[in-house]
Parts: sequence; C-alpha cells; structure tokens
Amino acid sequence: MKKKKYMTALLILTLGAYGLGSPALAATTTVSHPLYGESHTLTGQDASGRPDGMDDATWAALMDDVIEYSEIPDLVEYRSIIGRTQTAMIDGRADGMVQMTNALSSTIRDLRDTISDLRDRAADSTSAEEKQALLMQVQVLEGMIGTAGGTGLAGNQNQTESGISTLVTKLKQGLHPTKVALISGMNGAFVGYQSLVELREMYADQVGMYEGMYERAVRQQALGSATALEVQQAKVNLDGAKLSLSDTEEKLRSVKDAIALTLGWNAADTAKVTIGKLPAYDAGFMAGRNIEVDIAEARLHNVAYGSAMGTVDKNITGYTATDIQLRSAEQNLNITMTELYNTAVQAGTTAESAQLGFRIADRQKDSAERMLAAGMMSLTDYKAASVQYNASKMQADMSAINASAAVLNYQNALQGIL
Repeated sequence: MKKKKYMTALLILTLGAYGLGSPALAATTTVSHPLYGESHTLTGQDASGRPDGMDDATWAALMDDVIEYSEIPDLVEYRSIIGRTQTAMIDGRADGMVQMTNALSSTIRDLRDTISDLRDRAADSTSAEEKQALLMQVQVLEGMIGTAGGTGLAGNQNQTESGISTLVTKLKQGLHPTKVALISGMNGAFVGYQSLVELREMYADQVGMYEGMYERAVRQQALGSATALEVQQAKVNLDGAKLSLSDTEEKLRSVKDAIALTLGWNAADTAKVTIGKLPAYDAGFMAGRNIEVDIAEARLHNVAYGSAMGTVDKNITGYTATDIQLRSAEQNLNITMTELYNTAVQAGTTAESAQLGFRIADRQKDSAERMLAAGMMSLTDYKAASVQYNASKMQADMSAINASAAVLNYQNALQGIL
C-alpha cells in the first residue's frame, strides 16, 4: 500500500498536477487573518453560517426574529446581503487556491508515509548496499518535501496558504467601509423606529383621551349641558387621532420591513420580525470620558483615518498629498468626536429637564381629572390639561431616546462606526 502511495506521489510530482483529485473545501481550510484574528475557516463561518467560536445562546438569538440593537454588527457581518456577498466572494475566489493547498497537503502526507516505509525497510535490510539505496531515496523524497520556509512542496504549500490569508484579508478590507456604513445606517434606523414607537403610543393615548371626551360630550348633550358643535368637535378630534395612529403604524411597519430586509430576512418573513428596545440611557457614561483619550481610541478604528495612514506617497521632499489627506482625516475625526461628545452631554441635560417637566404635567393631569369629575372644570380646560400631559410625556420619552442614541453614537464612534 505504501509503495502504491509512493508511486502515486511521484506521478503527481512528475505531471505537476497538484490540483487534481482533491475536493474543493473553500470554506473549511484554517487560515490566520492578520486584521481579523484566527479563523477556523476562510469565511469565519461553518456550513450553516454560524461564526466560529460563537456560543449557542448568541447564535440562537442572532437567528431568531427579534432584532436587537446590539446584534446589528453581527447581522451585517453574517446575515445581511453584504455579509453573504463577502462569503460568496471568499468561497469563489479562494476555491482554486484551496484545492491546490489540499492537493499539496495530501501529496506531502503520502510522501511522508513512503519515507517511513523506506526507513523501516532500510532498518530491516541486511544488505549494506540495499540500505544505502533506500536511505538515498529517503533523502530525495525529503528534498521534494522541503521546508515551510524554503523550497519544495512544503514551501509551495506555505506560500499558497499565505496567499489565501492575504486574499481573505484583502476581500474583508475592501468591504469593511461598506459594512461600517451599513452598521451606522441600521443604528440610525433602529433609533428612528424607537421614535415612531413613542409617537404611536402618544397617538394611542390621544385616541383613548378623545374617545373618553367624545363619549362624555354625547352624554352631556343628552343632559342638555353640551352643544351639538361640541360633540362634533370631539368626534373630529377622535377621528384625527385615529388617522394619525394608523399612519404611524404604517410607517412603523415600513421601517421594520426595511430594517429586516437589509439585515438579511426574506420579504416573506419580515412580518414575523420584531424590533427590540433601544438600550437604556446610561447617565453616568459621559461623566467619566476624556475626549483626548477617546479621540486617540477612535483613530485606531476609523476607516477614513486608517485609509489616510495607509496611503503611500513617494514624494517625500515636501508637504505631500499624503500629509494633507492625513491631516484632513485627523481634523475631521477630531471635530466629529467633539461634536458627538457635546451632543451626548447636552442630550443628557435635556432628558433630565424633560423628565422633570413630565412629572409636573403628570400631577396637573391628576388634579384636572379630579376637578372634572367634581364638575369644577370644563371639557375644554380638561382637554388642554390632557394635551399638555401627552406633550410632556412625549417630550420626556423622546428626550430619553435621543440621550440614549447620543451615548450609543459616541460609543460606536470609539469603535470606528460613524
């Protein structure tokens, strides 16, 4: 059997057909990605699309029909059309190189088996002449194998594997700016969805309020204490609130579908998708920030700054285009980070003020309801108090969303997501 393997290996070497007789395993060869860490596969995923090293709970959450804010980067990387395009590009373009690597690896294994067999035969031989001939064959085969850092099959295999690693890295580098932009866009859409949710709740509250006022107006008209015009106005207010609620619900559905489609769901499945809650506002996060330290951190991950740093300009005799590009990227990042910092701080102050205003409006609404029930307040005055309450609640809720979004934007910027 080993002799047959030896002859097969020599035939492959003679023909130079290293890529024949080996199945394509474009997604199963282990390579090292300098920018993206170790990966068990070229794509960083198994056959089901699951990222290497991701635990069961995280994977299950990523595959369910609830989209959480924290899942957006992974959904872009592994489930979105961009992620699927990256996988297809890696599998397609690396296929031939992987086949060659697999063939070289198989040939080297066969040769090592043959070498082992020859050494065993040399050890068992009683003829000095035969022993010498067998050991000479061993030397020839070892020379064919060579070393990973030198020539021979091992050197060729090492070069091919390095080429695969380089190819994968370049493909991921090329798509990285697009993925960053998509993550940023989906973060914004997620926040926009939360704002629509608050708007829907406000209109739902208005519908409830106007329904009560309409029913009360109808009863009072029957008792002679409300006019037909007042009843008609109450009906107009109710119908307007219902229309606004319906329009907002349609916008919510449209935004949810757009988010789901972009992040990898089929059109037929978007109705099953639920958008999760925005992470709660962290009032203490910005208090401990150092803007200079944070700018330095953001530079490590920022696409524009990294691209400027990587630009090569052979004209080193003066103030080059590369210098200009780098300084511009640095200045733009400094300005952006400073603006994000100030926005987050101001949003926190606004949220606290709005919450205080809501608490006051809440007490005033309770008082208005007691006065209305006691006959000490007109429907018109009660409506004004109720409208003020809804407006204050809306402002408090929206301010909390804006504050949370501002902090999240700042945190994302630290990781290069702008």
